Amino acid sequence: YIKNNSVIVPGKTYVLPVYLTKGLEFDGVIIPDKNEFSESSEEKQLLYVACSRALHKLTIFENN
Repeated sequence: YIKNNSVIVPGKTYVLPVYLTKGLEFDGVIIPDKNEFSESSEEKQLLYVACSRALHKLTIFENN
């Protein structure tokens, strides 16, 4: 788990909240449950930030 003062090392796998990813880029991003983001404008913005962090591969799962 990454914290505010952690260093990101290429080639590693990280699990972190969306608000810590702003300004960062990753080869791949996995969103485990799109339904965790509500329809509010703030949540839509967080989903956009999460999706836009992926450089090469974006995987989104959705639970019903």
